[in-house]
Amino acid sequence: MADVNLFRGEPNRRELADGEWLFAAGDPAAEMYAVVEGGVEVVVDDRVVETVPPGGFLGEVALLGPGHRTAGARAAGPTTVAVIDETRFLVLVRTNPYFSLEVMRVLAARLGRAAG
Repeated sequence: MADVNLFRGEPNRRELADGEWLFAAGDPAAEMYAVVEGGVEVVVDDRVVETVPPGGFLGEVALLGPGHRTAGARAAGPTTVAVIDETRFLVLVRTNPYFSLEVMRVLAARLGRAAG
């Protein structure tokens, strides 16, 4: 998991109330999100498959190419997320090389869990 302090200064943020949806399965996907405070539940077929804590991120597949969300995501309590678009992602990768490794590790683990 990335250091939550990496995302604390992000200027593009979104505040979510408890239970508010960040996105739904099938929505267009163009950015990833980093949890600054609170938590985000990842929901597949009305079932919570993961809760992302502060310092964690989700939606990273959106930065690999155009597509749609494969899961939904909603706030687990009052939550603040940083919105990371492709331009900001590239800056984070360039200035924090271990960040890209962490994204790849998380993505691989999620794909492994999804494959069963």
